[in-house]
Amino acid sequence: MDNNEYLRQARAAGRIYGGKLADKLTYQVSWPCSSKDIARAALAAARQAATTAIAARSTAPYIETDAAAAWRDAASAVVTERIEPASNLAAIRPGVYPGDGTFRPTAPTAGDFDVSVA
Repeated sequence: MDNNEYLRQARAAGRIYGGKLADKLTYQVSWPCSSKDIARAALAAARQAATTAIAARSTAPYIETDAAAAWRDAASAVVTERIEPASNLAAIRPGVYPGDGTFRPTAPTAGDFDVSVA
């Protein structure tokens, strides 16, 4: 296998991983929020959680530098592609939305997002 094929396979693997990671995050990012500031904070926290997960996975010792970069770029692109449209920046007054657990009254941190994709 030549280097180009190796990089192509790394990119393909990154897209698969990024898709799984994005699927885990899009539902949580799409929750209605009590304000646009909280929605933006949720989006930023999800991006940070994804970035941390991608960096940890792409620095595995068996992945060479160029392939790791290709893998990371592909994963990041898929996460951004799926999370951005899912973000709900509509401000909803607290108390109007039913308390079914899908309403975000406070801003989350990156640690609040489950980034395992096993």
